[in-house]
Amino acid sequence: MKIVVLVLLAFLIGCIGNSDQPLEETIDLQKLECDVHTKLNQERPDKLLMDIDLQRIARAHSRDMAENDFFNYTNLNRETPSQRAIKIGYNCTRDYGNYSVPGIAESIAFVYHAKKIDEDGKVLEYNTHEALLEQIIDGWMENPQQKEMILSNNFTRVGIGTAKGEGFKVYVTADFC
Repeated sequence: MKIVVLVLLAFLIGCIGNSDQPLEETIDLQKLECDVHTKLNQERPDKLLMDIDLQRIARAHSRDMAENDFFNYTNLNRETPSQRAIKIGYNCTRDYGNYSVPGIAESIAFVYHAKKIDEDGKVLEYNTHEALLEQIIDGWMENPQQKEMILSNNFTRVGIGTAKGEGFKVYVTADFC
C-alpha cells in the first residue's frame, strides 16, 4: 500500500510539476524544409526536384538573415542570390527558347513561431508546424510575383533552407533554378 501511495504521489507531483514546462518550443527545421518542398510541388503541375547545392545556398542565406537580423534578397555584403550561387561555384541558366537567362531566383519568408506572448514576454502559445507551413506557402502564393515564379515551368530544381532567429522568427529561403 505504501508503494502505491508513493508512486501515485510521485505521479501527481510530476504532473503538477509539468504544468510549468515549456510549450512546443522546438521546431524541426529539416521537416519544415521538406514540407515546404512538398507544398510547393502541390501548387505546380510539374514537380521541382530538390537540389542539395541550392539547398546549401538557401540554408546559408536563411542562417545569415537569422544571425544578422535582416530580411532581404541581397545580403549585408550586397550579394544577390545569383552572386551567392556563383560564389560557391553553382551555375544556373534557364532556357527560354530564343534566349537564356543566367542566375537563380529566390523566395524568402519569415514567420513567427510564437503565437501569443503575455506582457512579460512569456510565450503563452506557439504556432504549430502546420500553421507555420501554411503561413509560408500562403504568403508566397498571395504575392503575384512570387506565385508566378513558383509556378513557372522554367524552374525545375529547388533548394529550401530555414533558420531560427531572435524574437521567435523563422526564416525560410527557397532558391530556384
